[in-house]
Amino acid sequence: MPPSTLTSTSNIFFLIGFMGSGKSLLSHGVSERMDVITVEMDDLIEQSAGMSINEIFTRKGEEAFRAIERQVLHDIIDQYQIPEKPVLISTGGGAPCHFDNMEVMNQAGTTIFINPSAKRLSARLEQKKQDRPLIKDKTADEIRTYVEKKLKERLPFYSKAIIQVNMIYDDKADNIEFLKDIIESEWIRNQSRDNSE
Repeated sequence: MPPSTLTSTSNIFFLIGFMGSGKSLLSHGVSERMDVITVEMDDLIEQSAGMSINEIFTRKGEEAFRAIERQVLHDIIDQYQIPEKPVLISTGGGAPCHFDNMEVMNQAGTTIFINPSAKRLSARLEQKKQDRPLIKDKTADEIRTYVEKKLKERLPFYSKAIIQVNMIYDDKADNIEFLKDIIESEWIRNQSRDNSE
């Protein structure tokens, strides 16, 4: 785990990683085990645009989606400046890879890269591809090829995360507990540091 370089807004934890990596599932699981605020970026994007993610891609295109996504990211950071409790933000898979989003997140709090294998990602995405505009028309083989290609492209961005986590357990409850322990220890350490300054 790389050394922490957090700012005074270190109450914010950004879960980043490829689509299907389990960011939302882990976020909600952690919220059942400790007192955190959970935020789904995609939900806020849909609220801001007044339409679903699929509709944004279909009607306006990816460029428009990325612009809305960037604005929502900044709005979230502005909203959660006071470290009363940890804020756990599930980002979209491409969010760290556009504009200066990754640098913005690293400045605003702690980025945590959730990094399952390409094989596991492909299997998950094949089961839920209708909810994913970028892969909904692809076959299983095409999904696997897409995941491997895009993951390779995105790793330089994902690898800038302050913390990188491989979800090594087969049981999701164990992975949730593993992530909770990381967030809890970082939160306590950061609050101790801030109080001593």
